Amino acid sequence: MRSTAHWTGGVRRVIQLHGPQNVELYLVDLGPAPSNEETMSLLPEEHRRAERFAFAADRERFVAARATLRACLAARCDCAPAALRFARSAWGKPRVEGPRWSGHFSLSHSGDWALIGCSEVVELGVDLELHRDLDDAASVARSVCSTAEWAELAALPAARRGSAFLDCWTRKEASVKAIGCGLSMDLTGLHVGTLREPGLVELRREFGHVRLMVTSLTMPMPMPAMSAALASVLPGVQDLVVPPVLSSL
Repeated sequence: MRSTAHWTGGVRRVIQLHGPQNVELYLVDLGPAPSNEETMSLLPEEHRRAERFAFAADRERFVAARATLRACLAARCDCAPAALRFARSAWGKPRVEGPRWSGHFSLSHSGDWALIGCSEVVELGVDLELHRDLDDAASVARSVCSTAEWAELAALPAARRGSAFLDCWTRKEASVKAIGCGLSMDLTGLHVGTLREPGLVELRREFGHVRLMVTSLTMPMPMPAMSAALASVLPGVQDLVVPPVLSSL
């Protein structure tokens, strides 16, 4: 199988981030418009999804992010990006279809940046959010934060609450992406904290028992202000009920 070092991002600026053992993390610049090669690597269903965006810039970022993910995974599968097919679980968690590669991946993008996580051995989820003014930060935080997280946010100076909330939000989003249940669960019952230190998260819900290591990622400078997180499923205590694959694309 081709070494991951052969993947350079093509026309895009790619920064490999420091991550835990067995996980590779890439920060990708989505600013340049998609090349013809990138555009042609997507399937019709992905183009239909792109067309749902109202603004051309958002459509181009979606195409660039999907094409970059395909290129990254194709380097592991030793195939052309357009040859990849994906299957989804009942909760929507994607994987590479067929025997080409049995690893795990996750994609997130915000503005002109995307974050890709790949691992040969561990289930994972990543999330990325550019910092921005959040007019309704308090109401959103109350709807997704645990009681302890809300207290942590309230204790911070007002100027720091927005970025701290996004740190918390990316940790939650990465966690639910890692276990594959999306946002179907009550996020107020998922305590990940507002601090950036790595933390152990245990979930005991209707879908089973799973342990996660959740880490806020540090971005290289100079970069736009952003929050990013990685969650990886730990071996050991785990009886997660994984739904069957229902659809392919």
